[in-house]
Amino acid sequence: MSQPETCGTGHCVPTLHLVCGKIGSGKSTLAQRLATTPSTVYFLDVGDDLCKARLKVRNAAGDHPFKTSEAEFELISRYFEAPAVDEGFEVVRYE
Repeated sequence: MSQPETCGTGHCVPTLHLVCGKIGSGKSTLAQRLATTPSTVYFLDVGDDLCKARLKVRNAAGDHPFKTSEAEFELISRYFEAPAVDEGFEVVRYE
């Protein structure tokens, strides 16, 4: 079976849809409909200062299984790239 792909702007990108539900709930019908829709990326476009403030609150609350330091945030974040138009995704941006 070939992998589903979304084509646009001159190239194709793989598409992944996770569908769950009980037997007979319509998963196959939904999967067929999703196969014809573009891939969507939900991008939370939040600045570093707000992310760090949220991490500080989360760390202080102690409810999360691990704490992230500011140094770890900087290290991890330097690998993040915002989605680009030329990647062929439909981007839904949350600010």
